[in-house]
Amino acid sequence: MKKPVILFLVIFATLLSLKFYIIQNEGEEGRTLAAQAGISSAHAADKQKETVYDRVMRTGKIRCGYVAHDPYVVIDPNTTKKSGIMHDVMEEIGRRQGFEIEWTAEVGWADFITGLEYGHYDILCSGGWNSANEGKLIGYTKPVYFQGIGIWVRTDDMRFDDHKELLNSPDVTVASGDGSLVSVIGQTDFPQAKILSLPNLNMATDFMQMVAMKKADVTFLSVYTGNRFIQNNPGTLKNIATETPIRVFPTSFIIPHDDYRLQQTLNAAIDELTYSGFIDRVLDRYESGIPGSFYRVAKPYAVPGK
Repeated sequence: MKKPVILFLVIFATLLSLKFYIIQNEGEEGRTLAAQAGISSAHAADKQKETVYDRVMRTGKIRCGYVAHDPYVVIDPNTTKKSGIMHDVMEEIGRRQGFEIEWTAEVGWADFITGLEYGHYDILCSGGWNSANEGKLIGYTKPVYFQGIGIWVRTDDMRFDDHKELLNSPDVTVASGDGSLVSVIGQTDFPQAKILSLPNLNMATDFMQMVAMKKADVTFLSVYTGNRFIQNNPGTLKNIATETPIRVFPTSFIIPHDDYRLQQTLNAAIDELTYSGFIDRVLDRYESGIPGSFYRVAKPYAVPGK
């Protein structure tokens, strides 16, 4: 074998061995060796990638994506001023932790995950309900509060009042959104029912309107959303699950899937706001006129003698 070929093979084998060593030795030593050797290691590049936590700490700013949906984030049509439960809680988190809160992008339920993945914003600050399916792609903080989910049917429809099992029939139509938790409830609890699925850009009140107009028989939405609809459309719908909600969902901030330090930072703030009573006061304010809509996080302690 000619000497140049032998020399090439020796150099190639040496570089492979060095690359393997770099991958096995994470941290500054590995990065330095990679730079000195001129090796393009995907692993070394990943180690240098700035996380959302890193960027927030560097800039002192949290960039919020949000879904404009009552009661999470509400936008006044006249002034464009924002309010809402999750809005107020996030603003207080920023105040207590020294972060500027920037409301960067209004998004929809159908595309918010893409915005997180591409770094268009740091957190979905309007929050959302924890979902097993979406949990493969996104992360959640501790719950800020919980919401009970009602079974909403027309006021004059008595078929299911005492026989909810009758909802599990091909003669029953569930108003839902594409891939929403409403459709998950329908498919899981009432698999024989038909799902009338609207695009995920539709508002939850559209599902209730479908029931009221007799285009569907039932939908599953939060107690707050349902009662707010009834306030504006009295006598149309009723909740037949007032005693026991069909589901109870935690409402949490939504973050990138693998950013543990960001999650811990937000969790510490949520704990402080929970135990100081701040979140209770926010919920009281937005629950006014619709009592019992929001479930508080239970305190994990008992006061001695109480």
